Amino acid sequence: MIPPPFSADEYANMSIEEIHNAMKTGETSSFKLIAAYFNQIERINPQLNAIISLNKENALNEAIHADTVLKTSKDIGCLHGIPITIKDNVEVDKISTTAGFRPFKDHISSSDAHLVSLLKKAGAIIIGKTNLPGLTYDLQTNNQLFGRTNNPWNIHHTSGGSSGGCASAIASGMSRISFCNDSGGSIRIPAHFCGIYGFKVSLGGINPSGIITQVQKKLGRLKMRTLLSAGMMTQSVADIKIALNIVGTNKLTPPPRKDIPATSIKLLWIDELPGFEVDNEIKHALLELRSTLNKSGVKIETFSNEQFDFLETIRLWGHLSNYETGNELPKIARSAGSLIMRRKYNKIPMYTDLLKPISIKKYRVLRKHHETVKKQFETLLENYDGLIIPAASILAFPHQKPDRKLGHLGIYTTPLSVNGKNVQYAIAAQSYALPFNVLESPVLSLPIALSKDKLPIGIQLVGKKNKDFELLEVASTLDRLITSIGKPEI
Repeated sequence: MIPPPFSADEYANMSIEEIHNAMKTGETSSFKLIAAYFNQIERINPQLNAIISLNKENALNEAIHADTVLKTSKDIGCLHGIPITIKDNVEVDKISTTAGFRPFKDHISSSDAHLVSLLKKAGAIIIGKTNLPGLTYDLQTNNQLFGRTNNPWNIHHTSGGSSGGCASAIASGMSRISFCNDSGGSIRIPAHFCGIYGFKVSLGGINPSGIITQVQKKLGRLKMRTLLSAGMMTQSVADIKIALNIVGTNKLTPPPRKDIPATSIKLLWIDELPGFEVDNEIKHALLELRSTLNKSGVKIETFSNEQFDFLETIRLWGHLSNYETGNELPKIARSAGSLIMRRKYNKIPMYTDLLKPISIKKYRVLRKHHETVKKQFETLLENYDGLIIPAASILAFPHQKPDRKLGHLGIYTTPLSVNGKNVQYAIAAQSYALPFNVLESPVLSLPIALSKDKLPIGIQLVGKKNKDFELLEVASTLDRLITSIGKPEI
């Protein structure tokens, strides 16, 4: 460990703004802060395997420089000297970026992703890269290069995927902010499983340049056009606001000038969608939350299935995925995968179109339909400040092994249990997240309760596209009404 033995615990209940101010007044220093987080990593990471590569020497040197700058100037960026982590499919100059994929094991980035360059300009210090499933393709975090990431609330359970390393690192206090991405629940599902705040920004709200492509024989840039958004995980809404102010693009509407009182908030509410049963403990937590918000003056209306077809958006996710990631697969892999999908997954809504034949003409028709569905959803949300919906049908589940492999992809045929019923793996874990990649919405996953077994329960708060800052203000108000779930004992 780095002497003296600084503890990250002293910073755990401080916001980034409070730490920022403490640095400016000399009450603490970046070196002390960074050293504390490396000690936390050394103590905890062996149990969790959330951070898979450290930037220790560079980070400590950067902290010393940050403290030197503070002696001569108080005009510093909001993240000056703050420790952050980056998901290992995001390029960071001169640091290993593998995407958890064995063919990329020796890849050292030669440039920064766009969002990383903005973070560095704001003074953030990258202390390490976080684990993920190979090329992001799983709802758990495990790969052939670095192995499995565990959930800090119960190491025998998954932290989720694909940003499971980020979620585990934040929940266990090994990082202040972890920057990641989400094309099918990759931020929101791990945030729900690990009891933290995960924010998927509106499509284009963060420039995705520098995120490694998901399927290619050689390293290349991401080609997904409509489903992938960048975002971040933290321990508070306030810290997300700070981060978004730094990395957000001008597509996002500026934040409102005033706080939003509870009595002016109107929400649309979904406990459960038809055909996608939700764990009873999650439904109970939602019921309790609704009662709490009602008592505080929040206006809530229950969603009617006639208002919008969420099943169609889940199917549409599969159709879009087929074109935007599947077209990078070799033909032989598409053909083999199609045979497997047809036999095993033809009744699974997000998989019905995966790996089927593609054409430019069909894609144009699909995108036209996509635009119509997005407009329908925006019309639905016009009269609301947000939509509350479960983050997943299930709580963090025990680690599962794939029943077979298709290249680097794990194929899961063993079902998960929802209220004692067998439910297909992706349906149980992913169904409630997929619509909002299709709809390109900003979504915050925030913790609301613990299960009887002390596993976190999170919800999704969905907003209008590009109104990300407005959604975060609504979230700030709601979050003040929710009792904290505390932190895991590790």
